[in-house]
Amino acid sequence: MPARAHRLPRRTWEAPSRTLDTHIAALRRELGDALRIETIRGVGHRVAAHT
Repeated sequence: MPARAHRLPRRTWEAPSRTLDTHIAALRRELGDALRIETIRGVGHRVAAHT
């Protein structure tokens, strides 16, 4: 678990339809190769370092 993860509120958010997917896709387009956003099925998303 990342060092700061314990500070995040532990609540769920259910987005209507594909709202979250649309925003994540836009972030990925804007960030390009600078950062990688990974989808963790059943958990959420995280920013990961390129390997």
